Amino acid sequence: LRDIIEIDKTTAMEVETIEKDITQRETQLKKIISDIEINSEALKMTQSKRLLDRIQSETDAQIEKIQSDCDAQLSSMELLFEEKKAQMIRRALEKLSVGRWDNSCTK
Repeated sequence: LRDIIEIDKTTAMEVETIEKDITQRETQLKKIISDIEINSEALKMTQSKRLLDRIQSETDAQIEKIQSDCDAQLSSMELLFEEKKAQMIRRALEKLSVGRWDNSCTK
């Protein structure tokens, strides 16, 4: 009977030790899960930031290209305007010259 009581005590102590070990492992697992969730959120934020930076970079490149195209077209239009303006001035001067020549011939 003593042996049985001793076995029961030993078994009870082993069960208690196992329960404590299980509790510790559950706590460790909960901490690991929490760390994984935190790291997962941090990773999502990092990936989102990278994606946002990439989108911003591509958008900036498109804006620069559009601005460059607009500047080139504006420059071309200004050149054409100056050419047309010079043509109009020449024509006006020619008409004035012809008008003066005609007036001098009639006098």
